[in-house]
Amino acid sequence: MQILLYGIFSGLSIALLAIALQSVYLPTRILFIGLAGIFAIAPYIAFLLMNLGLGSELSISLSILSCIFISLLCELINHGPLSRKNSKFLSIKGLNETVQLISSLGIYIVITQLIVIIWGTNTKTLQIRMGQVTRIGTISITEAQWTTLLVSSFLIITFLIFLKKTGAGLRMRAMVNNPKIFALQGYNIKFYRLVFFALAGLFASISSLLMAYDIGIDPYYGLQALLIALVAIIIGGQDSFIGPIVGALFIGITRELIAWQFSTNWKDGITFLIFAVFLFLRPQGFLGKSSRLEANV
Repeated sequence: MQILLYGIFSGLSIALLAIALQSVYLPTRILFIGLAGIFAIAPYIAFLLMNLGLGSELSISLSILSCIFISLLCELINHGPLSRKNSKFLSIKGLNETVQLISSLGIYIVITQLIVIIWGTNTKTLQIRMGQVTRIGTISITEAQWTTLLVSSFLIITFLIFLKKTGAGLRMRAMVNNPKIFALQGYNIKFYRLVFFALAGLFASISSLLMAYDIGIDPYYGLQALLIALVAIIIGGQDSFIGPIVGALFIGITRELIAWQFSTNWKDGITFLIFAVFLFLRPQGFLGKSSRLEANV
């Protein structure tokens, strides 16, 4: 039971990052690798602000806002202009996606190197306070894990309700389903792209801060975390926001079981082995529909 709970806590953190990645990919078809850099820098900004004498709550809030701003900048100065570029060179099928991917990878490298230059390569843990440990029988749950459970669950449920029950959420779903028709209806594509990039920065930074509060992260962990989130998206289903959540919980529980039965050194290897198995046997994921994938080919 203890391992199952640890897997759920881990899966919820992965789910937040998977939603962040999916928030950009679904409406734009951009694999936002730069999000790995945003994920990595969030706890370092909070750490810096706390060292300057700001309270922990204010430092964390400003860190989240900073990450949202960085994500918006990525759209305003990089991905947006590239998407609107109509030159013959970039209009070749598939080439614009490649350029977007390479430029996004460049963003990740720049942010990571800035972290290393300013803060070094040491792992940072946001030790806000000495948290209490709750014991329920043989199960032990730390304050950081309770925080991860409550914050992640609240954000995920609120986001899904927002998409389902509000007018703004309905418009966002419409853009995800067909951006071209959405634009023809007179909606401002640029504005809604910014909304999705802002959501990506929000979810990625909170995922990172929760992980830093629990176990800590280093400057290079962002790309590894993003790849695990990408695996969760593939396993859960690529065409929705529910699929990545299911995939993330599955991956989180599986990784903790592997660490318990064998070693933590096997976690990443088994994760990508599962990824390979799904690509061969069920590429549409748990909740995906094969007919939709065939229609897209």
